[in-house]
Amino acid sequence: MSAKLTLKQARFVERYLVHANATQAAREAAYSGSDATLAVTGSRLLKNDKVGAAIRRGRKRETKRNVMDRDEREDLFTGIARGEGTAVALTRLGPVELPPDFKERMRAAELLGKMHGDYTEHVKTEHVGPVVHVICTPEERRERLKKGSR
Repeated sequence: MSAKLTLKQARFVERYLVHANATQAAREAAYSGSDATLAVTGSRLLKNDKVGAAIRRGRKRETKRNVMDRDEREDLFTGIARGEGTAVALTRLGPVELPPDFKERMRAAELLGKMHGDYTEHVKTEHVGPVVHVICTPEERRERLKKGSR
């Protein structure tokens, strides 16, 4: 984990990331004692700044590893839009592998278009003349909006 942690603390962090149970992680990290003692030890370790930071780093790494990035999503949507791959559907006869249907393919194509900005209209505008900024209180703003002036 980190050079700042002891070997037992590093093991605790590793096991805590697996179980999310401080008592179990303390037991598996070779801390000794009864369940009550291990619960106190686990709680104490979770409050330790170095251990807490190591747990946060580990969770962050795990999240990055588990979350699809843009390229993976793009590859997935492209495969579905082209009708590649299969999904398992449960039928009375048991599980059956089916290719993406037309609706799924269209949805994947739509998501690809959105990813690439195909449905975004870019409009260039120009303003001639001075820009006037009116500074007022929220109450004055409400009154101006009621009267129709900005």
